[in-house]
Amino acid sequence: MQIISVDLDCCAGHGKCYRVAPDLVRPKDDHGHAEFFGDPVDPGDAERVTRGDAAINRCPEQALSWQQV
Repeated sequence: MQIISVDLDCCAGHGKCYRVAPDLVRPKDDHGHAEFFGDPVDPGDAERVTRGDAAINRCPEQALSWQQV
């Protein structure tokens, strides 16, 4: 199982990640910083993994990555 980890030191709050994958990433605060939410993602769930990959790749600061849990 995996989640999307957000490096809050890098996250600038653009919101591109949660626009692409609103079921995996949401705004954490009023500044738009992101956080993962919901159930961890099974690597075999191709649909959720694809949305997670899209969210990670949309981040201009490269603040998101997959993390095993």
